[in-house]
Amino acid sequence: MRKKTKLVRIAVTEEVHKRLTEDKTHFQKVIGGGKWSLSDTISEYFKIMPKR
Repeated sequence: MRKKTKLVRIAVTEEVHKRLTEDKTHFQKVIGGGKWSLSDTISEYFKIMPKR
């Protein structure tokens, strides 16, 4: 059985959007794996952030 994933749409400021776009380009170069979306970038942030 497949695991259900709940998708949530978020709103970010223009400044945060610019930073995500820059980091997306950086992750594409460093990690690779083809073209990244902003969603992929946010997912990568959650992986590297310390758990609370």
